[in-house]
Amino acid sequence: MKELNMMRVGSTISFNNFSSIFSAAGTNTNTSLTMPEALPQAELQNLLMSAGPKKLSLQFSGLTANTAQLIALLSAAVGPATTADISSINSLPLSTLPQVAALLAGKERSISIDCATASSASAVAIINMFTDPSTSCTVVGLNALTAEGVNDVIAAIGTKPYTITLDGKLSTPAAIIDCVTKLTAINLELSITNGGSLSVSTLSQVLSSVGIRKASLALDVLDLNPTGILAVLGVAGVNTDVSIASAHTFTTAELTQVRQLTSGKRLSLEFNGRQLGVDPVNGDKLQQAVAASDMLTTITVNTAQYPPLSYLLPIIQNSSNTNLIVAYNGGQLSDTDANGNVVVRGIEVAAATTIITVTSVGDGSYSIDNYLKILSAAG
Repeated sequence: MKELNMMRVGSTISFNNFSSIFSAAGTNTNTSLTMPEALPQAELQNLLMSAGPKKLSLQFSGLTANTAQLIALLSAAVGPATTADISSINSLPLSTLPQVAALLAGKERSISIDCATASSASAVAIINMFTDPSTSCTVVGLNALTAEGVNDVIAAIGTKPYTITLDGKLSTPAAIIDCVTKLTAINLELSITNGGSLSVSTLSQVLSSVGIRKASLALDVLDLNPTGILAVLGVAGVNTDVSIASAHTFTTAELTQVRQLTSGKRLSLEFNGRQLGVDPVNGDKLQQAVAASDMLTTITVNTAQYPPLSYLLPIIQNSSNTNLIVAYNGGQLSDTDANGNVVVRGIEVAAATTIITVTSVGDGSYSIDNYLKILSAAG
């Protein structure tokens, strides 16, 4: 079953347009709303209470939402397919969080604590408040804390399942390695972001310390050149999932090496649709990457409105051997495109393993009529 994701930001779409699009969403459509507090509260509450089985994801941030807005909208989010995520929850007053924790209990909800802005004391307090097993919890940038703060957070987590991210930009390499050596419990999943901010030797040392533990690693070819990335991939453990942005800057030969080094692991490759090019020696990089990949691989093409349809549609149509995400920027779609509704054209040929995504819905001049055609095509 092909899938459609419609992603919008509350500050860039009117409530009427959001309501029209959400009402037209079918069973194959996931709707994501970031900054829901930016829409009129009373109207949005009514929509949430009547959402029914439609798939809706609410993305809150403690940096922009206040507690009163959060509580009102979470209380109205009663649909069985409605999920909610609260990032930077530490930016909300601690005294108000027990009520938030009670609203999340028993539902598919998630929170994250940002240690770049939280003290270890507040992080520990939040961990002790949000104990319901249905609430997914992440500690972001743990390495921003002192060694003592890291110890306190790990002790507070105990045996609860948590995702811990370590950010290469936030501390010294020694602090990251210290965190890795302490995060040994099986209930903890490690995620290393901004890996390109570390040297190849340091990142290799970090991955060696991770070993066979479950982990994920995010890299960007623009931060760590292809040679460095290939060296790092050779060290990554068997249970380390790898995500690489700017994959369009690899040569075809380098992409082949990436696949070989990550064989048997989960691999995500992101190509910039506006910068796709043909390798002068070995031919089309995206087409070959899609053809050679398996179901452990996810390939994303962003700004997919830019490549010619004659180029992109055959790739979409022949991608059933792998997971393909084709992402269009709604703020850059045009009602006067000579090819018509390019998103609908993509949906029409998409394999069951393909996800079609439209970001920045409502941000720009693309008409509601065209969005409704996209939803109709998705079913």
